[in-house]
Amino acid sequence: NDCYGALVQVVGMIPFLKEKRDMRILFAALTLEIYVLVLNGQAGTTVPLMENLRRQMEHNRLEEYIPNIEALDAWAAMYDCDYARVTRWMKNDAPDEFTRFCMLDVFRYLVKMRAYIIQGKHLAVTSLAQRLLPLLIEGKRPMDTCELYVIWAMSDLADGRETDAIGHMESAIELAEKYRYDRMIADEGKRALDVLRLYRRTHGENAYVDHLCQLAEKTASLHPGYLKGQVSGGDGLTEAELRVLRLLADVRTNAEIAETLGIAVDTVK
Repeated sequence: NDCYGALVQVVGMIPFLKEKRDMRILFAALTLEIYVLVLNGQAGTTVPLMENLRRQMEHNRLEEYIPNIEALDAWAAMYDCDYARVTRWMKNDAPDEFTRFCMLDVFRYLVKMRAYIIQGKHLAVTSLAQRLLPLLIEGKRPMDTCELYVIWAMSDLADGRETDAIGHMESAIELAEKYRYDRMIADEGKRALDVLRLYRRTHGENAYVDHLCQLAEKTASLHPGYLKGQVSGGDGLTEAELRVLRLLADVRTNAEIAETLGIAVDTVK
């Protein structure tokens, strides 16, 4: 839970790993660096890092890693509320769940489930989860299984299926408490927090769930727009969103809009 300490530790290891010339381990370390930066509220700084990671994998002829880098970029874009990047990834690079599953693509499938939540395609989330879950359990992948349950629970609640949401979150909590995957749940921010609060209302006080709520609250405050969902045509825009849109149409930069409206650049984004 010390993101700064984690970042210092992984950055300090990277030169050592480069000397070892084991690109698989270096890939994991560089991915972790990007992951921590995103969760630390610095998603915008990861774009050049990911481009550098792509170049290194291509240079070392490890093209099989590229699809996961593209998925990592889409995941980071969700925290940055950059729907254009997510949409491009869904169109051009997202894995096809209607073909044969590949366990190397698990991370990509989980990112796609999140993208479906943003798009409001909750039936697609359930369909993908139902196909993926038996493979994760059979393959003894508790971390991925926990992550799947969390995403599934968030989708359930967004779709109004509270009982299903509680059941899937309960499965996630059991795994998280056993293996201490605290951040696996907490890093999902506001949507996970909503399910945790619902779970607490139905199951009563629980020290571990309280701990997860506290962590999720911090993520939610740092990333209020994460997985918020795209505004559909029928819902309309708020007055604040319309003001930003008018200024965008007037070819203003994010910084100029922030100054004009007296809000933060991140709020403009």
